[in-house]
Order: sequence, then C-alpha cells, then structure tokens
Amino acid sequence: MKYSFQKYYPPFMQHLKRHLPESRTVGSQFTSPDLITARQVVDFAYEKIKYRYRGERMVLTVDCGRVIGLDAVIALEDIPLGTTVRKETRIKREQGSSRKPSYTVLVAYGLRRRHTTKMVIVAEPIAGARNLHTFSSIYPGNYAPDFDDAEFWNTHAFIREK
Repeated sequence: MKYSFQKYYPPFMQHLKRHLPESRTVGSQFTSPDLITARQVVDFAYEKIKYRYRGERMVLTVDCGRVIGLDAVIALEDIPLGTTVRKETRIKREQGSSRKPSYTVLVAYGLRRRHTTKMVIVAEPIAGARNLHTFSSIYPGNYAPDFDDAEFWNTHAFIREK
C-alpha cells in the first residue's frame, strides 16, 4: 500500500522552526550545514522513512554517523549541583496542532547542549485526512516523549545555555 505523505504540512513546519539555527526556543537544534533549513530536514527525514512507513504513528531514531546538531534534554540526575533549574510554561504556537495549548517544563540554566549524531523522526496520519500522513516532529538528539508523559518530564529538563 502506498501512503500519501504531506511533507510540508503547515502546523508541522511551524513546530520544526524551533529546531532550526535561528530559533530562540529552548530545545534541541540542528547545526549541520546540510540540515539548517526546514526543507533540508524534512527531505532528509522523508528519505529515511519512505520505505519503512506503514501508515501508523512511527517513531524512528536514526544515527547519522556524524554530528548533526545539539541535544538539549538532560536527566535531572545528570545536572551538576548548584545549577539553576526552573519550571517554565511553554505555549503551543502551531495552529491546528493536537497538543495541549500550554505545558510546564523544567529548564536548566547555564549548561552546554551536547553534540549529537542522532535524529528522531515522528511520522503519523493527519487526523481527518484519509490516507494523508505527515511528520509531527523531527529533532536532533535522543527520543523524548510528548509533554503529557509526566513520568519522563518530571525527571528531565531542557538546557538553556544563556
């Protein structure tokens, strides 16, 4: 069965911008010269999943074999003593997203994000669009579940370098 992939779905493209170099949003960020625009990232991810995707939600972590970005999620147990950690509210900015309008995350200040060779690709059907599929997230680093996974997000924080 062939799936119709909407690679440039507007709500997703808004989300993806937070992982590009010009973003000021706390989080992981692409830095590789061939992955600094939304189109480059989406095209790369599409090539990685196009023969694997089967029409259902799919989470794929790809090791690119080279540094592609900065991972900005850290376990609380790995944060050095004396580091400032605060709760912050993030507001959903993507129109048409199924995510909650806002959510609280922990943010650790003054640490350095870590270089990563990994990319997480999340693909899924578009709600209400028969046989249309899109990406719901693509970011550098290790897999981190959605923000409604309190068990994970109560034990992890985003890194804000400055």
